[in-house]
Amino acid sequence: MKKLIPFLIVTSIVITAVFCIILLNKWNIKKTTIESVRTYDGFTAKLNELYATSTDEFVLCLNGKIDNGIAVITSYHSPKEYKADENDIVFSSCSNFDFFEIFKKEKHLGTIHNHPSSVCHLGYMDCYSFGKSNDAIIGIICGEDTVHFFTPKDLINSLEINTI
Repeated sequence: MKKLIPFLIVTSIVITAVFCIILLNKWNIKKTTIESVRTYDGFTAKLNELYATSTDEFVLCLNGKIDNGIAVITSYHSPKEYKADENDIVFSSCSNFDFFEIFKKEKHLGTIHNHPSSVCHLGYMDCYSFGKSNDAIIGIICGEDTVHFFTPKDLINSLEINTI
């Protein structure tokens, strides 16, 4: 039985990744290639604080820019939440159409949310929501100082994270 549990976990991750890849290919998602994520000093500390004090899922909208294959996160905000529990969150869109957004240096990059269960991979709903969005990155907080970012081109291996 002890050998079966790791096998089931790996199998679940692989099946979820294949499901995500099929969805993203079906929707013909074309994104800029992103090789790493850069955050500002204090960002991880804020995520740790939110993670430690929340028993339900929460989500943050990430803003910044993409510079030479690096997603640079410069700020975040919380969208309106309609429902949240330990397994799910329903929230409003992170970005509304703004004609002047084309002139702004800071743009919507994606979202980051926690998994109170400490699961560090994308779930089915994460993949579905990510695929339907126009986001460049999605992040998962699955423990203190444990953050993973993914792109549509690689839903299994997380990106390298650096602090500005």
